[in-house]
Amino acid sequence: MIRFTLDGHIPPSTNELMRMHWAVRRRTEKHLRMWIIDAIATDSGEYKTIPPADWPESRRCRMTIRAFRKRHLDPDNAHGGLKLLIDAIKHLRLIHDDSPAWLDLSYDERIDGVRPRVEIEIEPMPETARDKSKRR
Repeated sequence: MIRFTLDGHIPPSTNELMRMHWAVRRRTEKHLRMWIIDAIATDSGEYKTIPPADWPESRRCRMTIRAFRKRHLDPDNAHGGLKLLIDAIKHLRLIHDDSPAWLDLSYDERIDGVRPRVEIEIEPMPETARDKSKRR
């Protein structure tokens, strides 16, 4: 299991994401990848490579994202804003793909006006014979 916290980072809402210029969105995702690498190294203190050497590269994963915000967003606005975060995690090969066949995603939003942050947990799920038959 990989667990890390992005202090001070709150995923943008879908509306904010849609208003971003493509170059700003691309640069934001690049900075987010570096922030994730730093958070994993700081929080765990044990990973020297991303993904970790023993991390299963092509296995279905369960990812839990908890966002601590100053106020709640409506669900469609909150879920759509996770795109940059999930794409950055995918680019770092911590998950194989963000499609429902490969990722079981759960999102929880909580209120914390003092310390806004995002907590992420990624764990590989046990592989079944059915999963093996779905591979390309």
